Amino acid sequence: MLTSIKKVCDAIKKNKSFLITAHYDPEGDSLGSQLAMAEILRQLGKKYVIVNYDKPPARYDFVKNIKKIELPSQKRRYNFDMALVLDCPVIARIKDVAKIIGKKPMINIDHHVSNRNFADINYVQPSASSAGEIMYDLAVALGCKINKDLAAYIYLAIIADTGCFKYSNTTSKTMYIAAELLKYGVDPKQMYENIYESHTLAGRKLLGLCLETLKVSKDGKIAWMRLTKAMFKKAGATSHDSENFVNFARFIDGVKIAVLFGDNTKQGFIKVNFRSNGKWMDVNRIASSFGGGGHVSASGCLVKGNMKSVKNKIIKEARKVIDGRRTDN
Repeated sequence: MLTSIKKVCDAIKKNKSFLITAHYDPEGDSLGSQLAMAEILRQLGKKYVIVNYDKPPARYDFVKNIKKIELPSQKRRYNFDMALVLDCPVIARIKDVAKIIGKKPMINIDHHVSNRNFADINYVQPSASSAGEIMYDLAVALGCKINKDLAAYIYLAIIADTGCFKYSNTTSKTMYIAAELLKYGVDPKQMYENIYESHTLAGRKLLGLCLETLKVSKDGKIAWMRLTKAMFKKAGATSHDSENFVNFARFIDGVKIAVLFGDNTKQGFIKVNFRSNGKWMDVNRIASSFGGGGHVSASGCLVKGNMKSVKNKIIKEARKVIDGRRTDN
């Protein structure tokens, strides 16, 4: 069930040790919010371990304590009272970490409108720009000191999920929190350069291959691209190199919905990423109808089938959203 921030604070105060985790394929918001939570727990005198299914992308190596994020280990015995699952709308997105948690109590702190409220305590704030923004509220509610490290982690999370304050999820509250964080020595230039201007050569080659597949609907309102395993192999790239590729389709004049199809995932499924221009184009409706989810303007899902069949299904549903019809399977 949904709850208040006070109940979250009470549960954290009551327990002594925690496992912190977030969704697979981590990005700035999940990483920043996890490290922020770790700093909050440290200040409260709590024990913690951070366990993620995937390693953080190399572009985040500049972040202090990023190496404290561990991969799941069958050889290690994890001792903790409670799990803190951050920036994650469904339990399946933490993959094997769920086995480590088992039947231990969970708190889910998230901002996705598609959240399934899977934990014992669910604090879900869809109006928040990011999980990092919620971490700021939590730190204040728990009486923690906003020091340089905590400020940097929260700022990282916020700029990653707002496109450095360019996306529609940026609010006056978001800007207020960012302004407060800058008082503690956060370097916005360094943050921006490391997240948005740090690319591998393999990643740029992969982008070139991806852009060659760009297609646009006859009315110019839907644009889509694809990524294949062969492209990743040819470019020598990894899945982290393709972060935000879908936005290159969204940037085209007149495009309302952008889609990126990728077969570099588990056998028999196509990974689909959505972006939209404007809150009136709810791509979460499309993703949710295929078992995925996310936000109104940024969502994703995994769809069983081959590239051609999945593409046809998705474009058909995108057209329904463009035309104002319901999207239900």
